[in-house]
Amino acid sequence: MTGRRVSALRSLEIERESFWVPIVPVISVAMSLEKGATMSSNSHVHRIGEDKKGLDWEALSEDVHIMVLRKLPVFSLIRVRGVCKRWNHLIRSHEMWAPQHPGPRAVPIYFSHGQLIVFDHRKNCWEEQSLDYVKFPSHSLSLLDSAGGLLCFKTSATGELIVCNPISMECQYLRLPQGFSVEAITDPLPNLLKPVVTLEGGKEAIEAFQRSFGKEVVVGLVTERHKQWYKLVVAGIRSEESTAAAAAERATLVYDSFTERWSTGAEVPKGARFWESGKTVNVDGSLYCLTFSAGLASGTCGLDWPWSIVRYNSDADVWSEIRLGRRGSILPQLVEHRGRILVVQRNGKSQNEISISELKEDEPMCALTTRHLPSCLFPPKPGKRCPMIMQDWCVGQGDWLYVAGRHRESQADAAAGPRGLVILAHSFSEDVWIRLPTMADAPTLRGHFSAALHGFHNATWLHAFEPSLGARV
Repeated sequence: MTGRRVSALRSLEIERESFWVPIVPVISVAMSLEKGATMSSNSHVHRIGEDKKGLDWEALSEDVHIMVLRKLPVFSLIRVRGVCKRWNHLIRSHEMWAPQHPGPRAVPIYFSHGQLIVFDHRKNCWEEQSLDYVKFPSHSLSLLDSAGGLLCFKTSATGELIVCNPISMECQYLRLPQGFSVEAITDPLPNLLKPVVTLEGGKEAIEAFQRSFGKEVVVGLVTERHKQWYKLVVAGIRSEESTAAAAAERATLVYDSFTERWSTGAEVPKGARFWESGKTVNVDGSLYCLTFSAGLASGTCGLDWPWSIVRYNSDADVWSEIRLGRRGSILPQLVEHRGRILVVQRNGKSQNEISISELKEDEPMCALTTRHLPSCLFPPKPGKRCPMIMQDWCVGQGDWLYVAGRHRESQADAAAGPRGLVILAHSFSEDVWIRLPTMADAPTLRGHFSAALHGFHNATWLHAFEPSLGARV
């Protein structure tokens, strides 16, 4: 078994934090771990790194095995699970995914026309991922949320909700409690909004914008990385048996994977409507959603603040409102960044600027930073045509932010066929921007997806996914 482990390790490579950087064999990491430390086995002492050929993997402690395994990309972990039972157990253990260990980098995924497409940053291209492990046809699925290494789908075949881990290929199929209809859960609509709304736009502009906030029910996953369970929240749903007097009550249903039971929680704030194209963001057991409603609190959602954010604390079963205390002319976006919520807004007058603020429930929101997008995409010279147009859509988890835009096509570009989204990847810690290849440029997608590429312009179906073998369903 020792030789099998060494052979498996020598065939693998370490992935570092950047997209394209030099790589080194994992076996060298094992040699350098705790350099100078000693391990004993059968009264014989081995010094790590002293003799590569004589390295006794059986003699290494469990902690050292975990340190080595943590250096592997997630997709390599899938392969080495078959090396031995011990490694399979360690890879799925709580210690492997402990809170102090930073999780794998989130990658952008795109789900459209029944196809799950994932960006592989090692190969620098988009690739289709099979959904054969789901017992329903992929064309019957709608992706509702992504969080903590899990995806949540709704299927039109039976109306079930599906929570799955695409890395371990495990699925759980859920039906809503009796008396609630899954038909109330609508699919996300394409984001067709143009840059709106300014205070100068008048009442008509505000009303037109408000109509895009007609969604009553929103679905979100609540996960905590150091806990191997999840909660599925269905917020704003009405009971089929509601009387006329209680018709306005919109319940919060919560499925707890630890207890394997549904419960009925607090009512959604009266008057709250969710964005038709919107998404939920999950941090520390709470779910955050963008809303537009004058009914949440008097004066907070009027012309000065045309939107609010509501937070559902799943542990306390409490809804609360967080005001955006600034005048925003561009639709704000919520992203998770290392355990906190950031509000991202682009500058309506200068497309190469976005402002990023931290959302705090009990404190005024103030701008943290202004980030400048790559000048090659937004030439600073007056009158020079920009090759891309930003959209009001971005997703993020951990250290990475993914901002969506689209090509500004000339007649020649349009004749050549659709190009798909432009996606910019931004690392907060390194303060770098990287433009990802388009899906239309992917060799494995070219031709096969030619008819569906028109759908690749829709930023609404872009999500961030954090691969995890430890996420249990």
